[in-house]
Amino acid sequence: MAATAIPAKVGAAFAAGMTPDSKLRPSALRQQGPQRRAHAARVCLGLASLSLAALLVMAAPAAHAEDGGPTANTSQSVASPSPATPSGAGDRKPEAPATATPATSPTTSPAGGASASPAHPSPEAAGAREGAGATSPAGRGPLPAAAQDAPGSVAPGSATPNPAAPGAAGTAPAAVKAEISPTVILVHSELLDGSAWRGVIPLLQRAGVNALAVQLPLNSMWADVAVVQRALAIVKGPVILVGHSWGGVIITEAGVDRKVAALVYVAAMAPDVGQSFIDRLRNAPRGPGLAKLLTDSSGFVRLADDAFATDFGQDLDAAQNRLLAATQAPVFGKVFEERVNNAAWKNLPVWYVVASNDRLLDPGAQQTEAGRIKARTMSTPASHAVVLSQPDVVARAILDAVSAVKAGASAGHDGAAQQLQPLSPPVQPETPKK
Repeated sequence: MAATAIPAKVGAAFAAGMTPDSKLRPSALRQQGPQRRAHAARVCLGLASLSLAALLVMAAPAAHAEDGGPTANTSQSVASPSPATPSGAGDRKPEAPATATPATSPTTSPAGGASASPAHPSPEAAGAREGAGATSPAGRGPLPAAAQDAPGSVAPGSATPNPAAPGAAGTAPAAVKAEISPTVILVHSELLDGSAWRGVIPLLQRAGVNALAVQLPLNSMWADVAVVQRALAIVKGPVILVGHSWGGVIITEAGVDRKVAALVYVAAMAPDVGQSFIDRLRNAPRGPGLAKLLTDSSGFVRLADDAFATDFGQDLDAAQNRLLAATQAPVFGKVFEERVNNAAWKNLPVWYVVASNDRLLDPGAQQTEAGRIKARTMSTPASHAVVLSQPDVVARAILDAVSAVKAGASAGHDGAAQQLQPLSPPVQPETPKK
């Protein structure tokens, strides 16, 4: 490589720092004082540095020209800086700019040569074009396209779950629908309260079924229906309504709610549209216990205390019957004359438990009701207090309904799809007729 002459400006600067009689001869340097010698040394060092820089600048184009390649534009091989952040965007988390090699820029080979052919890109360049700069940890190469496209995806081997991925924690896959278990809402009879289901509820819970017992005021059919409607409003998923005796009238009306998937009647009445509890008993044999019902001056009905052992819970022990007599809930007599506006049993699967030793609600009348509403019937030798004396039989009928509803859900039905009637309008208690 030919030597390059020192530029005139460099020579002038060098000459300005020397005295006329000093030509950098060793003898001259020795004759000068320490200060001038130090100054002259600094000037020499500066001159050498400037000369080397000038030589490198002029030699680089010549060396590249000898290789036959074009002059490289170094500005193309670096990442483009992010545009200035607009006003008001300072609160947003900045995104890392994607680094991609332009299609026209040369790709450097591992040997240091340059290749301008886009037909054989390096693995790094291919990964940059396919994944817009996405790479796996530890330099393992570009992530698969599926992993790059999935929002919130993480690198393989990471312990962080992907909330957006199907089946991740907190996301219910479609198959879970088959495992939905209905909630059972239990509606007690006249003279009893929600604690009457104390033997049934543990059996349902042991089978993994959620159960809820309501407390009826027993002073109006519509007030009782409203209690069940409030319970339905707080429950998610399909519901099975279970009604004992007078509770059968309530589930007949309230069962038109779209959440209700099935009905279970336990020694109960199931009136048709426009019928009352009394209407269903008008042509049926009367149980001997009905003669022991007492009505007070306010029109509320209760059962004589001694009648619990003989006509209400004759299959319970004496202590239980005494407790029932002491805690009985009187019912307003006029409720038995109030008529329903809907008959949910017409459009839902129905189960019925017949208490064949019942002395309040005639067993023959119960069989008639079960046949008329086309219920799946289970008969057991029990008193009117069958929910207390034989809770296992009642629970078995309810669990049969639960299994049927779950099977319907697994087949694509959630119970509400079986509803044919629209929701009934909001009900208001009727004013008792004088």
